[in-house]
Amino acid sequence: MTIEKYALAGTVINFIEDSWAASTDYDYNDALTHNGVSYRCILPHTSTATDEPGVGASWQTYWVVFLAGNAAIAATALTYMGTYTIGATYTINASMVSEAKSGYGKSLWLCKLTHTGASGKNPTGASGSTYWDEVVEGGVNGVSSLTTALDALPETTDAPVGATDLLVMNDGGTWKKIKPDNFRKGYVMHQAVAAAITPHATVGPSEAVDFSYLAYGTTGKCMAFGYDTARYAFFSYALPKSYTGGGLKAYIGAYSTGTSTNSVVWGVAAACVADGEVLDCPFGSVVEVADSCQGTAYKLLISPVMDNIVPSGTPAGDKHLIIRIYRDPVNALDTLDENIYLLWVKLYVPVYLHSEA
Repeated sequence: MTIEKYALAGTVINFIEDSWAASTDYDYNDALTHNGVSYRCILPHTSTATDEPGVGASWQTYWVVFLAGNAAIAATALTYMGTYTIGATYTINASMVSEAKSGYGKSLWLCKLTHTGASGKNPTGASGSTYWDEVVEGGVNGVSSLTTALDALPETTDAPVGATDLLVMNDGGTWKKIKPDNFRKGYVMHQAVAAAITPHATVGPSEAVDFSYLAYGTTGKCMAFGYDTARYAFFSYALPKSYTGGGLKAYIGAYSTGTSTNSVVWGVAAACVADGEVLDCPFGSVVEVADSCQGTAYKLLISPVMDNIVPSGTPAGDKHLIIRIYRDPVNALDTLDENIYLLWVKLYVPVYLHSEA
């Protein structure tokens, strides 16, 4: 998750009326003038000769020129005068005021033409550009990185979707912007056990039946997929709200009752259905893998990953997802001439890792 910080005028910038001095504690955004140049602190420190602004060997580690390129800044301290006031005297390269542009927090402005305050001469007024330069932009940093005004952002209970939604907050006088596309991404897992999987009405495996092992009495449900023809089964659930889009991953857990080391071929496909759409719909592209038996009966067989399973339709968070699984004995790689018993399917869905509460 990437966080970008922007100064809020009159709160973060701390104006110091003295020139730089050794053995002095300086904090983030302390501003001063030294040898005729204005500087801003970018790293807290106790000053020594090596970090003297513009002079010391390591000064650039601790300071940046506050008003880069403006050689006319006087050696006297900058004066922050608060909000623009009609009748006040504003001095070139010395007077600073704060004023907000439409839809943003307050910006910090430096006078570039000495004048007496009057209507229309304020920084955002009709002739403001004649009298003021914007030094620090308020709120987030303008239309280059935010195209939605702050008062038009989605409510914070909404899940951010794509690059157009932003989360913005004021933290101790500093604006923080969070881009949802930079949320940490990962997967959530949904496991469908045999008892929750429905066989195809005519070419399906057996209904889920009990199995039991005598030594320890372990009991569960399984579905028998034969080797005479392709057998299909289905399960469904709702895609998470934080689904990022893109392909899914799946694994199948099964066992055999024989001692063969031959292979079985599993296939998975998916379909996404929205409100008002037909449930009996085509599926997306099929992903198949071959899994070898272990030569010993009743060993757990976990298939290789079936990757990039792309649902048909228009997959999106909260939509109904149908998963079709099958065994493909017609495939030349399926060499197991006996039943294979499915225990479960694990489905991994890509999501933004934030709460859906």
